[in-house]
This record gives sequence, C-alpha cells and structure tokens, in this order.
Amino acid sequence: FYGQSWFNDEAFQHTHARADVAMPREVFKGMPLMLSSQYTAADLAALWLENPKAAIWNYYLWTSDTDYHGQRVFVGQNGKGLEVHRYLHMTERWRVPV
Repeated sequence: FYGQSWFNDEAFQHTHARADVAMPREVFKGMPLMLSSQYTAADLAALWLENPKAAIWNYYLWTSDTDYHGQRVFVGQNGKGLEVHRYLHMTERWRVPV
C-alpha cells in the first residue's frame, strides 16, 4: 500500500480558499450530475480547520474540483482528520477477477 499523495500535483491542490467562504447551511444526498458545488476542496479544508467538529463533516462532500483525468474530488472525515478523495469513473479499464 502507498500513502495518499495522488493529489500533490493536481491543479486544485494549488488553489487558495476564498476569504469570504461560509460554512454550508445544509447538504443534499446524492451525487450532483454537474459540477455545481460552489465549494472547492480548498474552501472546505479551510472551513474544516476553523470547525473540525461541525456536523457537516459526518458526510463526504462533493467539490467543484476534478483531477487531471476529470474525476470528481470530494472531501470528508472518518475520525482521523480531513480526507481528500476522487471518484473513479467506470471505464473500459475496470474488470472483475474470477
């Protein structure tokens, strides 16, 4: 296994959080069809640093960011701190071992 460092060279990793960003008032279940989230990973990371115990962190949250493959980025925590992940699109590369 390897450490989660896939995001180190991603463009979204080098953006800054907006100074005027506010904590989301609510969250909706599901995956949005479009990248309509107004929050970037940097925005949510800054908000997490301000209030890591807020109830919103009980969920994984979609961001407006993608990696260089166009895979969507989401953030959340599972009790060990803030995590950054990407949603892997199913492509022809995926297979089932039997």
